Amino acid sequence: MGIEVLWDNEEKTIIRYDYGKDWSWDDFWTAVETSNAMVRTVSHTVDFIANFEGGTPPPLGAFSKFKRAQEISPPNVGIIAIAGGSSFINALVSTFSRIYKQLGQRLIMTSTLSEAREKLAERQKAAGA
Repeated sequence: MGIEVLWDNEEKTIIRYDYGKDWSWDDFWTAVETSNAMVRTVSHTVDFIANFEGGTPPPLGAFSKFKRAQEISPPNVGIIAIAGGSSFINALVSTFSRIYKQLGQRLIMTSTLSEAREKLAERQKAAGA
């Protein structure tokens, strides 16, 4: 099924990646290209939700590919909320955050898609206040 990329809200402040079953790195890079193009259409900060509910764990080589994706993202990319990840994905994100401290500061873990939306809304409200 790959990875579906879409605006998560009408205000275009959140892009969501819906990871499907058996996604590949080709799917990932297509999603990165698509979302980077979407982010460039707006001037405000855009947060992301990586929705792993119902998805599969990443294939081998996740650290270097996730790091590269963050490095090539437009400057107006904000926080990335990882939603519904398995214990493996949570451990992967935790380890990634310790190794790449600066990039890891932009990551938050949530149990569900709704929790990710709530946390990003809180952060966006605080930033706008």
